[in-house]
Amino acid sequence: MKIRYERIHEATQTVSVESAEEFEFVTRHSVAGFLSDAQGRILVTESINRRLLEIPGGMIDPGETPEDALVREFDEETGLKVEVESYLGEVVSYFACNKSRPYRSLRRFYAVRGLGGRLKVDGDGTENFGSHWMYPHELDEFNTLEFVLMAIPLYFHELRCRGA
Repeated sequence: MKIRYERIHEATQTVSVESAEEFEFVTRHSVAGFLSDAQGRILVTESINRRLLEIPGGMIDPGETPEDALVREFDEETGLKVEVESYLGEVVSYFACNKSRPYRSLRRFYAVRGLGGRLKVDGDGTENFGSHWMYPHELDEFNTLEFVLMAIPLYFHELRCRGA
């Protein structure tokens, strides 16, 4: 079976879609969390991956629960303290960076609630280039990583179920 994935070309930083046998992928487990403010905006970070927008999150360290990883990643990336409210679902995406083997990313999405902290507006350029609030309609295929766009409906379904 062949699976399509994005490859970022080292010289031009352009993206093409290629195929690979399923067994060739390196699997990565990660988490990401949706946090919204009173105006209905979603907290996003500017990714070092082509400077596209994503939501806070990252890799699950060995021995760490997905929920603990998400709390840690939120603090590292945004400076905010959060607690996990609910699991939303999982999105699978495929990608490769430079000349590396292609990755299969299994990203678990959660809704989180803010507990405090100070938002890091400017990133350090290693994790991200900063965090800010955006309305969901401002996120599209031209400025946002695909897996985030795939997960937004999960988040809004959760909000509707809560009556928020």
